[in-house]
Amino acid sequence: MSRGPRPATPLEEVAILTPTRLETWAARRRLPRARVHRIGLASCRGLPNPPGPGVVCGLAGGLDPNLEPGDVVVADAAALPGEDPVPTDPELTDRLEHAARSLGLRTVRGPVLTAPHLVTGSARGRWQGFLAVDMEAAHVLRERPRTGAVRVVLDTGPRELSSDWERPILAALRPGRWAELLRLAREAPGVALLAAAVVRAALTPGPPRS
Repeated sequence: MSRGPRPATPLEEVAILTPTRLETWAARRRLPRARVHRIGLASCRGLPNPPGPGVVCGLAGGLDPNLEPGDVVVADAAALPGEDPVPTDPELTDRLEHAARSLGLRTVRGPVLTAPHLVTGSARGRWQGFLAVDMEAAHVLRERPRTGAVRVVLDTGPRELSSDWERPILAALRPGRWAELLRLAREAPGVALLAAAVVRAALTPGPPRS
């Protein structure tokens, strides 16, 4: 059944919220006309005001065992450990999911966990029901309910990163982490650009959906 065009929030009115330098670089490259704000890891101290519509854009660790690196996770809610999930904005979430699928990407929609640290090893199994883990989405949604979130999976259980990467400089100095460093250098930029491409497609006016 045809539903007619759905009004889109203009790109210039949506704040693109990115945690790290890499994700900020990717968003600015793919979305040169957008307002991109680096919000920082976990604390989200860089949230802009006023709290209008926004999209959290970047990388995540996969928790669902069916996910693979490069899969797109569109969050419909985010939760801190032990707390109730906070829903994302329905319109932005629909648009992000539609955009990811229209780009031919393996896409799932569901809740993400916002953790204060990397979730690795056996800890992944404690969070069944969550698709992926980040460090920001739930914090942002508490302050900005008109927010969507799209994450592209960088690491999964079989190919997870060490918790040492919570302190990247120290991890990079450890010879035992150099193989992971090379993998990050090779894969992370492309994953970040993919997340930004989904946001660009979601906020670019398109034909009516059917």
